[in-house]
Amino acid sequence: STRSELESGKSGEEIALELIQNLMDQGVRTVYLVPPIFRGGRRDYDSARRVIESARRLAS
Repeated sequence: STRSELESGKSGEEIALELIQNLMDQGVRTVYLVPPIFRGGRRDYDSARRVIESARRLAS
């Protein structure tokens, strides 16, 4: 599960990229990525940007 992967030390970015790669392998070409949202509503837009940039490299 995603929770166990996170607890074992895998980064959320790695997990997101694996999921995106699986979707791409199934023919999905677009996704809507929501940045991580922390308590208090703070969002990690830098993390989302890194995932998007990496996913674009996977697609090319």
